[in-house]
Amino acid sequence: MAMLSAMINSLICFHPQFMTLEDNEAFEEAAARLISKVRTIAAYSLSHVPRLPFIYPDPKLKYVANFLHMMFSQPV
Repeated sequence: MAMLSAMINSLICFHPQFMTLEDNEAFEEAAARLISKVRTIAAYSLSHVPRLPFIYPDPKLKYVANFLHMMFSQPV
C-alpha cells in the first residue's frame, strides 16, 4: 500500500497539466487517467516484491479483467 500511495503521489511529475484543473471536464479526464493507472501500479507492486515478471496491460480487455490479468497471469 505504501508503494501504491508513493507512486500515485509521483504521478504529478508525469502529468503537470493536472495541477490546475479549471473545469469539470478536465477533472473527469484526470480522474479517469488516475483510475486507469492505479490498476497497473497495483499489479506491478504485487509482482515486484516476490520478483515475479511484470504483465503488461492488454488493451482488448475491460478494466476488471485487465486488472486480474496483470495481477495473476503468467507470461508465455
